[in-house]
Amino acid sequence: MPSDAELEIYRQQRQGQDKYIYFLLAAVGAAIAFGLNQTKGLPLTASQWPLGVAVACWAGSFIAGCSRLLAVEQTLNLNQGLIRVRRGTHEDLPHPSFIPEASQLMLRNLEIVNGRSVRRAKAQFFLLIVGAAFYIGWHVYEMYLRALT
Repeated sequence: MPSDAELEIYRQQRQGQDKYIYFLLAAVGAAIAFGLNQTKGLPLTASQWPLGVAVACWAGSFIAGCSRLLAVEQTLNLNQGLIRVRRGTHEDLPHPSFIPEASQLMLRNLEIVNGRSVRRAKAQFFLLIVGAAFYIGWHVYEMYLRALT
């Protein structure tokens, strides 16, 4: 059984991770809105393709962030199930002799879901940054085109 200090550290870590995920989701949402607002009322031109790529990257970041939240929820559910299995109180456990096998299965599932969560976290951040780079590139390119005229 974990100590109160370990539980508090876990709680704080979990809250920090959640805040970070939601911060990135909010940043991506604001970036999409800002990028789309930049072209409001303008005709579609070939020079806007970097902005389109930026918005597509930001949309991918948003999807990765939502998927990451689902993976975090799955991890918490699997952890809760693992605790019940090890106690022998899981509702799907047919007999206590299955505890070692069920524990191993749940641990493998936890590794898979945790790996998915880590990959989504990397994708969420990476796509946010790539989108920002394309947005800046689009903005500089538009400034260049305006300077030519």
